Amino acid sequence: MDKLNDMWNKLSKISETSSGSTEQTKYIPKLEYLVEAPLPDDFKQFLLKVGGYKTVPPDSLDRCYVIKLPKPKGGRKSIALDCSLTIEGMIESCDEWGSLLPPKSILIEATGDGSNVFMSMISGSIGEIYFMERDHYMDSGEFDDYECEEDACEAFDPKSGVVPNIFSKLADSFYDLIMALELEGPE
Repeated sequence: MDKLNDMWNKLSKISETSSGSTEQTKYIPKLEYLVEAPLPDDFKQFLLKVGGYKTVPPDSLDRCYVIKLPKPKGGRKSIALDCSLTIEGMIESCDEWGSLLPPKSILIEATGDGSNVFMSMISGSIGEIYFMERDHYMDSGEFDDYECEEDACEAFDPKSGVVPNIFSKLADSFYDLIMALELEGPE
């Protein structure tokens, strides 16, 4: 329970949270049905208690919360997390994205340029958080293991060691993702 309290404390410092309600409980089975797996407990508790978030810099619009990439990708060293997230939006994304995310994925954050942060729900990597760099960066030669991103999404299988170059693992869990967020920008 201490880990969940740590996550709530961090979320309350970095975001405006929508209030969780009993209404959230009706959405969880639908999300689990779409990804064909039970949600990890930390993520399920986040959805039940909070329902969603919107990161808010404490003192300036020039600052934002970021997570560092383990290895720079597409010229990026970090990813800004600044969009709203709700369980309803996740369900809608599961229905809409189709081949634009690996199978059994939950959209966590869509960046302004169409790249995505998602939670894998594939057996052997359930709950792991990944970043997928969109194909417009593939021209750099950095992402040449698959001809197109749809092929890379279809091949994505961390349990078997198949993680195409357009993906970067960001965290082992939703908790780890939240705890790794840092404030970046001019002081």
